[in-house]
Amino acid sequence: MQVQDIIGSNNRAQIISDGGAPTPMPSAWQPVLSGCQAIVVIPDMHMTPATSPLDNFKFGADAMVDLLKFLGNTKDAMDDPADLKIFQIGDMYELRFPGSQVNSTVTDIGSSSDKYALILNSFKDLDANILYGNHDFENRHFAGFNFNYALGKVYLEHGFAADSWMANPLNPLNDPTMLVFLKMRELNAFLDTLESSVGIDMSDKNFSWGVSSGAQEVSTMPSDADYMSGYQNIYDYYTSRMRASAQGADCKITIVGHTHCPHIDAQVDGGYMYIDCGAWTSGRSDFLILTNEEAAICHFNRTAAAPIV
Repeated sequence: MQVQDIIGSNNRAQIISDGGAPTPMPSAWQPVLSGCQAIVVIPDMHMTPATSPLDNFKFGADAMVDLLKFLGNTKDAMDDPADLKIFQIGDMYELRFPGSQVNSTVTDIGSSSDKYALILNSFKDLDANILYGNHDFENRHFAGFNFNYALGKVYLEHGFAADSWMANPLNPLNDPTMLVFLKMRELNAFLDTLESSVGIDMSDKNFSWGVSSGAQEVSTMPSDADYMSGYQNIYDYYTSRMRASAQGADCKITIVGHTHCPHIDAQVDGGYMYIDCGAWTSGRSDFLILTNEEAAICHFNRTAAAPIV
């Protein structure tokens, strides 16, 4: 199965990796998957209650609705719908003290918008495999959320395990750091409320301290140098684990998210492949298609028009 077999005639799915062409799998690795013929991996979404200025997913929500509907139709048209598996690779939710709604839950997020409820129900209908990330780490307690997933020669993980104590909830220093961020959010919410009380209209505010607006659509594929300048530690961690067979003796491909920066290296020591799916937040709408023959990081346009760079 080719990447184009999944994209079909959908002109909103644009391959952005490898200059717009799918990356071929070495013939010696094939098949790389087991139990299916292709996977689609959706990266970090950071869904927050839609009324919060911390929510920079909202601008890509319509596109997400359309992508999930398209994937459902694609599965239904297959001879065996099980041939296509859907993954969400963590940080689906923003549960790390989302603004003034400090105790927001997944239920709060879903009920904040009919569109958000539709998206969450669509993931269930697609029988998506959900991993948890550092921003929805609380979900480790619930059935249906996993730290990692492996199928065939492919290993998936959110990616926070490779990061610093500030972004890694497995590190004991993470909790006191989050307490500092909580106090910043509480102060931010207080100031927003104060501005509203003196007549300043805050209803259309779509950014907050440390959280940019997602209003600007971004479809660029960062350069290899840009990726390595920011995320060399994550790349080194997972590629070294593949070399050491720490993710399974047959693991040839590692797929992560977490960085919000898409990247693919198909020639790790000539024997492995490393893929970072990017993000579906802060203006990005990236997703990965991987088959037994090819891989491609794609951008899903918010409209059918040409992508905004």
